[in-house]
Amino acid sequence: VMLNQLKELWQKIDKKLKLSTLGTLFLRAQVGYVGPTFAYFALLTVFPMLIAIAIIISITNVSETNIISLIQSVLPRDIEKIVLPILQSVLSSKSTSLLSFSVLLTLWTVSRVIAVFRVSFNRIADVEDRISNLLSRFWSFVWLLIIIAAFGVLMISSNILTIVLQQIPSNQWTSFLQHQTKWLIWLGMWLALIMMNYLLPTKEGRAPLRFVAIGSLIEVGALNILNIGFTWYANLAVKQYGFYQSMSAIIVLLIWLNLIATILVTGYVLIQWLTVLKQEKVINI
Repeated sequence: VMLNQLKELWQKIDKKLKLSTLGTLFLRAQVGYVGPTFAYFALLTVFPMLIAIAIIISITNVSETNIISLIQSVLPRDIEKIVLPILQSVLSSKSTSLLSFSVLLTLWTVSRVIAVFRVSFNRIADVEDRISNLLSRFWSFVWLLIIIAAFGVLMISSNILTIVLQQIPSNQWTSFLQHQTKWLIWLGMWLALIMMNYLLPTKEGRAPLRFVAIGSLIEVGALNILNIGFTWYANLAVKQYGFYQSMSAIIVLLIWLNLIATILVTGYVLIQWLTVLKQEKVINI
């Protein structure tokens, strides 16, 4: 009797919340495959992305001290220890000639990072990509350039805001705003995730914009929580590799990238789940 009651309760909950559909969406997501794949290709992206950041800094005249301080406030401490020395090495070259055909070729190669998400998002939405692999790769390359350009816009906006605040008589309000650059980055990240979650999948698989905004906001919150708790997780997960610092750094970075991919894919699963719930509600009405 108790078992039948539990089955009936589950059926009622499932009918209302579509939990079986949520499980199906997670199976389509193949998080166990997407996470490691993204981590591998993203690891290849580190150097060209840092070169692009260095170029943006040189073009926009953003203070190197400010950008390093910003990265320290956004990245987990373990990742910061890996990324900052590389960035400082690139910045010390003081050369804008890094922006060359070779860098663009490298970015084209590692645009597979974005392509991984496009394939996953289409699979979650249960739609097929109607364009060729070459066009899909080109679309992913464009997205990679958009991400770099968005970073440049954020840096310019942050720099302009800092200059404006410096011209205003100092008070508690202006002092408060000068220390809120991190929130500008999170806002930019939310808008970038909205664009990615809405525009990256093929047209047939796109969810309503309001659900995309909600899911992207959840992703930003999850990424923030990840950054806060990652140091503890990394210390727990890789302490057995402490005998070799370089190997430990690579493992930490791969774990972090894997978790980021898991969050982004899970966020899109939730977006599609909200879409299914809305469609079911409309049908019942």
